[in-house]
Amino acid sequence: ASIVVLPDGRIFEVLDPHMHLYILEEDSPASVTRLYVLSSFDPHATLLCPKGYSIFEMRQELVINETFSHLIPRNILKEQTISLHNLELNDDYRRALCPTAYHCLGYQACIFTYSRDLCQGEPLPLLPEYFVLSIGCYRDDLFDAPKKFQKHKDFVLYIEYTPNGRMPEMGFSISNLTYVESSEDAVFNGKCPPLGVAKKEGYFGNCIEYLPPFNVISLELWPALGKSQSEICRSKIIQTLCALHYNSQGLCIPPVYRNKNLKENKLFNSLVFPQHKNIFNLEEYKKFLDKKIPELVPARLAFVIMTKKNIGGTISVLQSIYRGHFLYTVHIDKEEQLREELESQIEKSFPTRHNIILLPTESSFSTTYDSYETVRAKMEAYENLLHLGIWDFVVTLSEDDVLLRNIDDLAIALAPYRGLSFLPDLHAVEKQASVPIVSCEGLIHEFPSLSNAFRTKSNLIFYNSSDDGILSREFVEYLVDENRHSKEVNEQQFFLQTLHFSYNAYIPTLMMNSPFKNTVNLAPIRITKKKLIKNTTNHSSQVDEDSIAFEEEKIKMEKEYFLEKDATLINKLSHRFFFGQKFSSSLKDDAQKFAIQLASGEYYQHLEKLLPMPVIRSLLEETLKIISQELKINSDISIESVMNIQIVPSLVPQQELCQSKLISAHSNLNIDYTYWIDFLTYFRTDGKQQKTRIMLEPSMNSRLCFKSENLRMISLSSWNIEQNQDSSSNWASLQENIPVPYFSSNIRGIVINFLVADEVQSFIEKGNVIHLKGKSGPIELKISLQSPTKATRCFESTEIILAEKYGAYSYRDEASNKDLLVKLHSIFIACDNMETGFWTAKISQTHPRISREYILQFYVLDLSDQTNVDALSKDIGSLWSLKHFAFITKNDSYNFYSDEVRQSSNFIRQRDSTKKKTISRQEKILELETSPSFNRRSDKTYLFICGGGLISSFAVFLTVIILFCGWNYRFHPKMVLCFVSLLCLITGFQIVIIVSVCN
Repeated sequence: ASIVVLPDGRIFEVLDPHMHLYILEEDSPASVTRLYVLSSFDPHATLLCPKGYSIFEMRQELVINETFSHLIPRNILKEQTISLHNLELNDDYRRALCPTAYHCLGYQACIFTYSRDLCQGEPLPLLPEYFVLSIGCYRDDLFDAPKKFQKHKDFVLYIEYTPNGRMPEMGFSISNLTYVESSEDAVFNGKCPPLGVAKKEGYFGNCIEYLPPFNVISLELWPALGKSQSEICRSKIIQTLCALHYNSQGLCIPPVYRNKNLKENKLFNSLVFPQHKNIFNLEEYKKFLDKKIPELVPARLAFVIMTKKNIGGTISVLQSIYRGHFLYTVHIDKEEQLREELESQIEKSFPTRHNIILLPTESSFSTTYDSYETVRAKMEAYENLLHLGIWDFVVTLSEDDVLLRNIDDLAIALAPYRGLSFLPDLHAVEKQASVPIVSCEGLIHEFPSLSNAFRTKSNLIFYNSSDDGILSREFVEYLVDENRHSKEVNEQQFFLQTLHFSYNAYIPTLMMNSPFKNTVNLAPIRITKKKLIKNTTNHSSQVDEDSIAFEEEKIKMEKEYFLEKDATLINKLSHRFFFGQKFSSSLKDDAQKFAIQLASGEYYQHLEKLLPMPVIRSLLEETLKIISQELKINSDISIESVMNIQIVPSLVPQQELCQSKLISAHSNLNIDYTYWIDFLTYFRTDGKQQKTRIMLEPSMNSRLCFKSENLRMISLSSWNIEQNQDSSSNWASLQENIPVPYFSSNIRGIVINFLVADEVQSFIEKGNVIHLKGKSGPIELKISLQSPTKATRCFESTEIILAEKYGAYSYRDEASNKDLLVKLHSIFIACDNMETGFWTAKISQTHPRISREYILQFYVLDLSDQTNVDALSKDIGSLWSLKHFAFITKNDSYNFYSDEVRQSSNFIRQRDSTKKKTISRQEKILELETSPSFNRRSDKTYLFICGGGLISSFAVFLTVIILFCGWNYRFHPKMVLCFVSLLCLITGFQIVIIVSVCN
């Protein structure tokens, strides 16, 4: 039992749901009353009457703090009781807190998840509310229910709410309630075989522990079985619970997951891992990269799009990221009606598609958040991509993702990092007891009674991450192949897939316990606008996308919609993020339209204000001097024109010390940018033009990183006066993540950020720091800014408190195996009229007098003065360093398109044949186009058209007519003119074809 203290001061001792008895051990009274307390943080209702009883009476009560009672609408009854003894339902019952719950009356048991949407009641303000529910269970043999309810007593009711959609301006979702009845016997007769029999029935692994009594097993199973609608699902649930009883460490594997094909050297079947097939041959691609500078060859990308119900969102995502040389696999849950609609929309939007695969029903899963089913669905998509074609990285997206910038930028950003994987964050998980789960039919089923025993003694370190990130092809090949996993990983497979957070933990855990551990980097590519909800007050505050709260109260994060007012925020985030969640599903939504415009090219139009063409020309002139010196052609080469500029975030910080996971978590302050510039060069000696590609990185780095000191990072940001002229609200004009290595001259000052990490010796239960190992008091600092003339222009004395809890968070440092308290301190140094040139920030402690001095340089540039920019060409050039350059030739765009089209066409054909469908006309055309006989350079049609076949044929036609008619006939002059006109027309048409089509 647990103690619940209600806001009005009442205290209840509430039994855990699995502790309510189904079979009474003592005499059976005429009635039994049972109490349940629900809230937004514990909303699961499992109302149970003992065997031979049914729900005759229900009392509902809303309990909130009296301070907020005036906020509750008057038409909502805070307390109401309804009984089948005197059933007179009128409109009053609709005024109850949850009218939907009254559908439980008459049933032996009832299951639902409390929410305002399910209850279909009036929307309530955002308050910490409690829903106190008590049921009266009456004996079936002593009390007769009204005729309408008599058949209910032998059944269990499950009330399911499925939202049809949610818009930010709506109070709650459109209703969609489903009532599922299951027989009492099917729900309460679940049992496990004795240990000796279990092994004969297919349980394998380390199955050694003995079972509790039947009635205990029944109580643990019934909430899950009551929600299941198929025998297959019920069998999976029962086997999972039984296996966990046979071994609470998850080392006993149920038969449902066992591979029964003795010819295969595999432990697990297709419910756990995909059928590993031959993968696409990459030898030609590898040879191609070996001959080039790989950093200057854009990465080949593959995408997995996970779809639930939003088909429009899926098509929108596909349209924004589609390229003919990328590969795409779409997974949709097992809903045939939606599947057919999605397939139709894909064929309509991409009629000649060769690289978009929709996984068939037999290869799809019912995905649910927090379950292994979702991981399994992704692995199926990864497996298909492996044999579909060439790619270096796979990106997993959802129907709710919106592209914030050109997808080609992501391919460029990943080019230097082939073989590496990127996660948005990574956290080691303590091996403490947790609630095991099993997913089936799109639902998560928990076994809370096993929470105290379900833990592992494995030496594996468990991790979780908030997102899938970007996975390398090499790691994906390892991930989907069970035989490549270590013995210890395979032993923990069942434990991992029954973890409550397996959705976020499975892939990071395998990655960090594999040979690919050192290929993991932290670099988020997706941003979500979030809101922090506390359960102690009605306070709701916006949380910055990078902040991590360190709070005593229980909290939860809720995703918010990006709105029209967030255009400035979206523009800022697009510098370092490629995707955003969530936007309204309406294409008329202004926030989504703004994001689409950014991805369509407006991102670089906005950048022209920060990086105008005169700056680029100055940069290229200085870079060309370096290239000329390396090639020893100093005076022979010049810039003809700039063809393309792409600026992307560097996914791995340039400074090695800044690559630690602690510092990388603060991506808003710890980010570099990479520049790709394609331009046309002119060689004066031979008069030839040559396309040149260069990769640049800023050489002026306005931050310092440290390994194991209290101070982990110092970084600089500018304070821009243009954003906000009101000095009282300067924080709104903070400029960070700007992808240029200089500050504009119209700034009002500099923000210096100190990332501090202190070792914690001990915590109390709620997270308050008891003792820091090092110094915890304030540290006095003196900060000065020196102008380009070395004169001290601005000065500030301030202090930072190391042990300050507000805004700090706890962090487990794996490298040192220490607990840290991490805090980011930001200090503003006012400094007006900062002229163009190299500035210096000097930072040191006031006491002791002799202390380490930290020096950071930054450059201020006045972009408004064109003459000034031209005169500073050498300074501007020194702000970047050349990493790679190459002259681009035709074979640099070597295409493996034909082989991949043929491969994917074969896959489509095989898939459709298994579904017994004929190949569509489009696929037949595609198959013809990709066959060797259709190769244009050896094709007869190509030779005929491009070899002058049209004009030759017409000349032969004229000759035949003349010979046939003979010389005795004179043609009418108009007929001769007609022949000559046709000859000229066909000649012109032949020339156009040769120039435009035949090259």
